[in-house]
Amino acid sequence: MNKLFLCRLLALVIPTLVISENRHLLGLRGATTTKTKKRLGTLTQPPAANVTIPIHAEKGSHHAQIYVGSPPQRQTVILDTGSRIVAFPCKPCKQCGSHVNPYFDTSRSTTHRFSKCGSCLMEGISKCSLFGRRCTMEQRYTEGSGWSGNEVEDIVWFGSPDVLESVEEHMQLAVFHAFGCQSKSKGLFQEQYADGILGLALDDRSIISASYHAGAIPRNSFSLCFTQAGGVLSLGGTLPTEHHLEQMQMTSISREHGLYSVEMVSLEVGSIVVTSSEKKPKLLARINEGKSGCLFDSGTTDTHLPSSLSDHIGNAAMEWSGGLTDFSTAKRNQAISFEEFQRMPDITFRFSNNATLVMQPQYYMEGTPVDATTGNVIPWSGVKTLANRIYIEEQDGAVLGANAMFGYDILFDAHDHQIGIAKANCSALFENSDKQS
Repeated sequence: MNKLFLCRLLALVIPTLVISENRHLLGLRGATTTKTKKRLGTLTQPPAANVTIPIHAEKGSHHAQIYVGSPPQRQTVILDTGSRIVAFPCKPCKQCGSHVNPYFDTSRSTTHRFSKCGSCLMEGISKCSLFGRRCTMEQRYTEGSGWSGNEVEDIVWFGSPDVLESVEEHMQLAVFHAFGCQSKSKGLFQEQYADGILGLALDDRSIISASYHAGAIPRNSFSLCFTQAGGVLSLGGTLPTEHHLEQMQMTSISREHGLYSVEMVSLEVGSIVVTSSEKKPKLLARINEGKSGCLFDSGTTDTHLPSSLSDHIGNAAMEWSGGLTDFSTAKRNQAISFEEFQRMPDITFRFSNNATLVMQPQYYMEGTPVDATTGNVIPWSGVKTLANRIYIEEQDGAVLGANAMFGYDILFDAHDHQIGIAKANCSALFENSDKQS
């Protein structure tokens, strides 16, 4: 199709196409707003996704492109399995910082709608003041960041950095969806590279659930396959299995709080078992306890473990590495040679049903030179200062952040209430994809 012709059609065709569809079918209207309930039965192997989307990494976070409104406006959002809301700045926000794309302009979209009090779509998140007319939203985070704004509904879909390609190839994913139209922000939301955030937690109001209910994807699931440079978001299932390096192993989601918690059954440093059901089980309990338990959280850059494991992991690391590191704060930043780096241990997390994730040193030692295509470490001469990004400081529970997920296709399957884990080639599909265009 001629691109100039397509550009001229965008403002006309998209509004007509979308308005003619039924909002009840496309979005949240009329859909259940309860958290996804656990499905009983055996763990199952889900199908491969029908859609794959390129993602890119910048400043410690992994991002996707979404398109919002008619005609579409691109927003770059952090992929966050630890939260529920889609949100980004809207004009005329004066305290939202400078980001990749212009603020979303509701006046340019013929399909937007401000949610009115009495019919807020994000029940339990949105609110109304006593004399307010519009549904408002506000989120605050533990490190001090936060934002506030209005609840807005418009068409939203995932795409690539190229707007024309996204319209031609991905607009069939469009659904009406409610999001936070930010009018004020503070902290990291003002400073971050991304425009906003895309919450992917377990909730029937998520954009994944909306896409499934609308028939845009075949299953209420998605997977993330991260590299240090980017990776792939697969909608409706796993990464195509030809890119898996092993069979995917499934483990049950262990809690009903709407987040992706799993039961860890052992933790190993190198081949040294630090804790398991047979060895120091009380330490294992500290990993699986706490408010959230052991949590996969793509929106957290690093991995965090309970402080009660600090000495035990440190002793095992010293033994395995020949005294090179104990994972302590004092040795957070180390100037080491390539030969010394090769003594750093793998960290192995084993979960129920024998699902296993191995965290290699190049993924937790920030600054390690890695080939973006193969994921292999690039040898270096002399010494290089690297930073250990496993923090053993939590009171209880564990957070397996983005750096624990590198080199794996991680399935988040609301359909059967399970997590899938498989080593994968996460760079194969979009090796030449640009971050923006």
